[in-house]
Amino acid sequence: MRSLVWGAAAASAVAGVWLALHAAGAVDRAGRELARKRSELDELRAVAGELARSAAAKAVFEGEPGRRPAAVAALLDEVLPGVKPEDSRERRREIAGGWLVREHEFAFGEVPLGKVMDFAAKAEAQRPPWKVTKCVIRASPHAPGTGRVALVLEALEKAGEAVPGPARSRGGT
Repeated sequence: MRSLVWGAAAASAVAGVWLALHAAGAVDRAGRELARKRSELDELRAVAGELARSAAAKAVFEGEPGRRPAAVAALLDEVLPGVKPEDSRERRREIAGGWLVREHEFAFGEVPLGKVMDFAAKAEAQRPPWKVTKCVIRASPHAPGTGRVALVLEALEKAGEAVPGPARSRGGT
């Protein structure tokens, strides 16, 4: 009988060690799985935050009266009367949710640099705003405060409210 008790005790000890090792492995696997899920949750929170910012920006733009940016040609004539760009191009491209990105690209010859910056500031102050996405200035060696300027402005516009017709170009080289 004694040997039976010792045998049962030994079998119980072996089973206990095996169960402890198995549980340690399961805990390790569960820990790795939880770390992976936490990482995925952090990524999802970041995406949710970006989505919330995008939704807030969309609400702001949809709340703008008219939802069309000001005519760039009128702003240009107001700030730089009589100055015509050497080249002017307009492009439109559709983005999600029925919105368009309008892009105006200007190339100016010798112009007063301060006035061009006034034009850019006035465009950015509009509602909805134009945004300067590129500005290249080459100062003139001939006249202080003047130079050649390449300027690109972008704005969002609701697709159904866009001015129909192909992209227009003003000026030429």
